Amino acid sequence: MSTVKSGHKPGRKPVDLVAASGYRTPQDCVWEAVRALKQFDTASLERWLKKQGYTDINSHTAQSYIKRLLKGRYIEVASIKMLQGIAKTYSYQLVIDIGIQAPRLTKDGDASTQGLGRENLWRSMKILDAFNYIELAQTATTATVAVKPLTAQDYIKHLYRAGYLQRVSEARCGGGLARYRLITGKSTGPHPPMVQRIKQVFDPNLNKIVWPFVQEVD
Repeated sequence: MSTVKSGHKPGRKPVDLVAASGYRTPQDCVWEAVRALKQFDTASLERWLKKQGYTDINSHTAQSYIKRLLKGRYIEVASIKMLQGIAKTYSYQLVIDIGIQAPRLTKDGDASTQGLGRENLWRSMKILDAFNYIELAQTATTATVAVKPLTAQDYIKHLYRAGYLQRVSEARCGGGLARYRLITGKSTGPHPPMVQRIKQVFDPNLNKIVWPFVQEVD
């Protein structure tokens, strides 16, 4: 069983360090545990994770997601026990099971739209024959997710550098915008390539950094 590198401190990690084979985040693994156990406390959930080989998921990560699931009403408190008359320990029950896809939630338990803009951009690139950044942003924008033209422009820039896009026409004087298309064979999977904070491109479908290219050493 593959482990998921989540780190040992709170906070978001570079996605190439978080993703494991099959692109599983710590949140995905905790949700898998919740669905498998149905009723659990934090100790039994963490034991299950370790038994499955998810040894790098720390307590803070697991407990933080449990709190969001509780606020989102995906789970509820099943029982409360007192420990030595001082501390309380909670047992939880799964009440809403939406399937294998882990709910993406804010700290208040509301549905999170984080990452949906990038998913829409990637999906739109597959739909459109050719596009400029304004057309791509317009296609990627939905009733619930607004994608800014500058966001689309930046995403195009990085995927072009990474070799995913072909420039089919140059920008012209007088306002003509450069147009691009997704290269045949570069639709690597359902997950959008990600531009990391250090401006490298990671493809979760391939589970590797695709730009700048890193020479693999045997």
